Amino acid sequence: MTNEARKIRNVSVIFLYDDNGKILLQHRGPEMKVPNKWAFFGGKIEEGETSLKAVVREIKEELNYDLKKPKFIAKHDFIYANLEGTLYGFIERYDGSELTQLEGDGMGWYTFSEAFALGFTEPDETLLKKIEKRFDAMKDKN
Repeated sequence: MTNEARKIRNVSVIFLYDDNGKILLQHRGPEMKVPNKWAFFGGKIEEGETSLKAVVREIKEELNYDLKKPKFIAKHDFIYANLEGTLYGFIERYDGSELTQLEGDGMGWYTFSEAFALGFTEPDETLLKKIEKRFDAMKDKN
């Protein structure tokens, strides 16, 4: 596929983690754009939007959850299928308030080792690896 045929899609996602160091993940059902894979909550950065504003908006839309102080942790430039862009990862400690899943077929809290066994797209798995390397240092500051 030529570069001209690829769609540009920049995405912001959150690594919401609990007191046990588990991260919240979403299962994409068969009706999703990338079906039957696990992913992070978040989504497309709209025109004129920063990656930070996008993750705050997306998490409100997908979980009805208000992020407090998401911090940038890592990014990954990707080419996948007919898309290319950048995944921006943010991290925040979950405050225990109610989560209402409004997108996807399921969600759960997982350790990194459990998460890697679930099945991600290549871009998501690469970002997850980058996050894992920085997680312990970042969670203590968040």
